[in-house]
Amino acid sequence: MEESQQETQERGKGSYVQWSSQENKTLINLLLDCIAAGLRDSNGLFSKFTVERRILPTLNQMHGSAKTFQHYSNRMKILKTKYLGAAELLRFSSGFGWDATTKRFTAPDEVWTEYIKAHPNYKKFRDETFEEFDDLKIIFERNLATSRSAIGLGDTTDAGTTKTAEAEKEQPNHDKKLILFIKLMIHPLKKKGIEEASSEINALTTITQKLFNLIEERESRQKQEAEQREAEKKRRIIYGKQSKKFLIWRNMYVMMRLK
Repeated sequence: MEESQQETQERGKGSYVQWSSQENKTLINLLLDCIAAGLRDSNGLFSKFTVERRILPTLNQMHGSAKTFQHYSNRMKILKTKYLGAAELLRFSSGFGWDATTKRFTAPDEVWTEYIKAHPNYKKFRDETFEEFDDLKIIFERNLATSRSAIGLGDTTDAGTTKTAEAEKEQPNHDKKLILFIKLMIHPLKKKGIEEASSEINALTTITQKLFNLIEERESRQKQEAEQREAEKKRRIIYGKQSKKFLIWRNMYVMMRLK
């Protein structure tokens, strides 16, 4: 889908900030890499610390640009608004579908006609491809699912939603990677080469296997501890019975000697 002037240019301090199509693709791929590394909070957001340490340096170095966190925030609002329009089209408009091969939205002609009459600004969904749709779904869908209020087709994202704790620790979260692994099985990373995608999936598979091994080890340890407690309980019962018998025999022996 070709980007409009609004989507490629952002208002900076007194001037427009240009985003090339290659910069846009690099940003999306870097965001996907951070998701795979678990560098996203439970609300699906990236902290300023992560953006300035892991995303912007690589982006600026690759393209010789000087993008700042403010430029990143503005760009994310545009990408999110762009994705929202497409997501709402599928979610609330009967008759529409998505062709992951051609990267186009599908619907009968009469459905398109009626929809465009009501939403003329979204005629582009019929005429153009949307190459980034699957990737943007991975990036934004988790955040949308946890939002407190629904966002309509024409709404924009509040700038505050991009802010989280700046002191985020950059350590992978196994639970997040397990969830991402499941998503990747449903929505493969089509932008990346087969070898790179396979490498990421293999890494995620290794992590999930380690998680399952830890669960099995914990269950085995709990079972062993329960067996040890039961054995100790039986030993004490037997010891108590033997002690009682010993006392009875000793008392009988003492009484016999006294006679």
